[in-house]
Amino acid sequence: MENLSYLDEKPVRDDGNHSNNKETILLRDKPGNLLYEEFSRNRFLSDNMEPDYVEGDNFAPARVNQTNSVPHDVIQPPDIFQNQADPVQPAVIVQHPRLPTNQMSSKFHPTEFKCNILPDDHRILDNRVLANVQDMLINNSSLVLGQHILSLDVELLQMLSIPDGCLSGLELLTLPQGSYLRSDLQERFNCLRLWCSVTIVYCMEIEKRVKLLHAWIQLADTIAYKLGDMFAFAAIMEGLASKQVRDLRLTWELLRKSYTSSALLHDTKLRSHFKKHQQGRTVLNITQTSIPPIMPVVLLLDMDWTPLTSRDWHQPINKQVTDSLPKDGLWVDCADSFGLEVFIRHLTFVRSIISKTTTYQLNANSKLQDFRPEQDILDSFRTELHMVVLWGQKGLQSNGQERFMKYEQMLNLLVTKAEPSI
Repeated sequence: MENLSYLDEKPVRDDGNHSNNKETILLRDKPGNLLYEEFSRNRFLSDNMEPDYVEGDNFAPARVNQTNSVPHDVIQPPDIFQNQADPVQPAVIVQHPRLPTNQMSSKFHPTEFKCNILPDDHRILDNRVLANVQDMLINNSSLVLGQHILSLDVELLQMLSIPDGCLSGLELLTLPQGSYLRSDLQERFNCLRLWCSVTIVYCMEIEKRVKLLHAWIQLADTIAYKLGDMFAFAAIMEGLASKQVRDLRLTWELLRKSYTSSALLHDTKLRSHFKKHQQGRTVLNITQTSIPPIMPVVLLLDMDWTPLTSRDWHQPINKQVTDSLPKDGLWVDCADSFGLEVFIRHLTFVRSIISKTTTYQLNANSKLQDFRPEQDILDSFRTELHMVVLWGQKGLQSNGQERFMKYEQMLNLLVTKAEPSI
């Protein structure tokens, strides 16, 4: 005979300490052997104080209907939860992190945006705004400029002001519910990339243009290696690596003469680091990184995979099939594996983002601990300002992909105007 004396023991009251607060339920399998399973009261008690189970467990206690007879293969414990003299307190319910309610729509509202550097009668590519921003880039240190960019990125990702029980943006962007955040991140990335290109290409004075190119290179270096904002670093490098900026050959030649160290920094250190970033080979210094390189992950999660899922892969693959596969210049450059190796590296990196979220938050907080923002500099890097100056109110009504494609054509015209010999 088995010792069933434990069935007469009274349960421990739920005082919030669940380290040793467990109930034992006795089960019999088909051959009649006794099986024991311990269930945490905090996790497995339902609202009516009955033992419950979680899907995926190897086995679970059978539900016993009080009006029916007890099954032969289950020894029903006495109703230990009912005590008129000493009623049991309700079980503690574990609160899972909830999604931020302010992520259900875009955080950018360009139609309502106003600031000191944006005149009321502003136009697309307003000379007054661009001249003001260009002077800020030249006259301020790269550390000051980088801190303003980092503060805006941290604000968008909601890293330092997370409501109780909510997820940070680094975690939310990996979930299906983070579609609005991923859309905002793509908008900010593309606007910052174009902002870098426009401030350089739209300057008609070659000496000033060289200074702007030098300022952006120094800013990219500071953001990557001193502030650890790899998201902004990728956007700036995309702007510097754009076809329009690269076509400014006279500007690059003068940069190598006037700012030799800056040109070498760009051609060796920054470009190689950015290439590793594209291929998912970046080795991050976890103690210095504030925002990891999240843009490739954002693009992958929002990519249209219909050509992959709708095809019968038992059929032979030809060039037409490979050309129809999802491609993006930021991550697919490996013809041998069709970018699948890069794809796997980026998806693997998602796990490290989630597991190291707290570390990134602490790093970002330390980088901005003594930061005192200047409103005009902060506004010059706001995405709303970029959207209004680059496209205007009417241009913002068109599709995002269409907006960026048309702007590439406009930049080609600006390059011809800046250096007519090209």
